[in-house]
Amino acid sequence: MFEYINPGFYILSGVLLSMALMLIGFNRKRNKHTYPKKSFPIFGIAILLIAIATPLLLSYNTKSTIDENIEIFKQDQHLECNTLTDSYLVSVVNGWNIFQDSFTKNDLLIRADQCHRTDNNEE
Repeated sequence: MFEYINPGFYILSGVLLSMALMLIGFNRKRNKHTYPKKSFPIFGIAILLIAIATPLLLSYNTKSTIDENIEIFKQDQHLECNTLTDSYLVSVVNGWNIFQDSFTKNDLLIRADQCHRTDNNEE
């Protein structure tokens, strides 16, 4: 599942993590001088949890979509897969194959999370 984490989230997580640590540190310093009792830095910990959880949840969603689309493909149903410029109708009947987490035909390789079910599937 970790191979599906978007590399941009490493940067975002680092920024959010540093913000959370700064808020936690600021809260501790402020509380030490102004308030006699300790307070819990809820906002900093919330940012920390979001920084960790968001990439994992999105990665899990991508993995689930890939598994679902591969199952649809194995049931001989059609999928519409999109690239930046073109759209392809993917199915066993059209000569497509499964390669790891992607669909392949000739030299074209489209990852399965870039596909969705077409309306003309018979259920």
